[in-house]
Amino acid sequence: MGYQVVLAELAAGARFPEHDHSSSEELFIVSGHLQTEGRMLGPGDFLHAEPGTHHRELISPDGCVALIISRATLAT
Repeated sequence: MGYQVVLAELAAGARFPEHDHSSSEELFIVSGHLQTEGRMLGPGDFLHAEPGTHHRELISPDGCVALIISRATLAT
């Protein structure tokens, strides 16, 4: 097992479809805002998801930059 690290930039109004987590995930908001699970996350906010959890649609009203770190199976 290893980690996958992604710096994602979402445009204003961007939507990410609901999804299930097959591995743990850490999400840090660098700039902008992201609405998820009834919460509005802003710069410096953090969200943790356990494997097997479900996320409803994510929406970024003004665009955002997010750092996403998740467990990943590395190809050998």
